[in-house]
Amino acid sequence: MTNIELIFCKSNNILGAAIGLYTYGEWSHVAIMHAGIIVEASALHGVRVTTIENLKNGNSKVVGLTIECQSSDEGVQSIISAEVGKGYDWGFIFNAFFRINVWNDQNAWACSELGAYIVQKSGIKLFSESEKNITPTMLYTAVYPISKSSVVYK
Repeated sequence: MTNIELIFCKSNNILGAAIGLYTYGEWSHVAIMHAGIIVEASALHGVRVTTIENLKNGNSKVVGLTIECQSSDEGVQSIISAEVGKGYDWGFIFNAFFRINVWNDQNAWACSELGAYIVQKSGIKLFSESEKNITPTMLYTAVYPISKSSVVYK
C-alpha cells in the first residue's frame, strides 16, 4: 500500500471563481502528488509534472489531503506516468453545463477527472463509471472523509 496526496487549490482569478460558483465549493483546481512528484491537468499544458510553488502562485488557498490506496508505489507511479503528456479535456467545460459525457474518457483530462481516475486505478472507488462530470468540489467531498491527514500549503 502507498499514499497519494490530492492537492486542492482555490484560485484568485475569475475562471477559478466561476468554477467555485458553478460547483458550490471553494476548489477550482486539483493536482496529485505521489512520491514527491506532483502532476496536474492544466488547460494550457495538458497533463504535466509541476511543483508546489506553481500551485501556490495564483491561488489563495492550497490544501493537500492524503489517502492510502491499495496499489504499490510502483503501481501508482506507473498509473501516473501513463497519463503525463495527455491533453486537456476541453469538453469538460461544455459537459459541466450539459452533463452529456462521462468523466473517464482517458484520452484527455480535466484536473478533477485526472485525480479521480488515478485514485480509482490505485484501488479506491470514489465514483460510478456512469458519472457525467467530476468537479474539484465533488472530489474533495469524496476524499475528505477517507483522508488520513491534511496539510495546508498556503
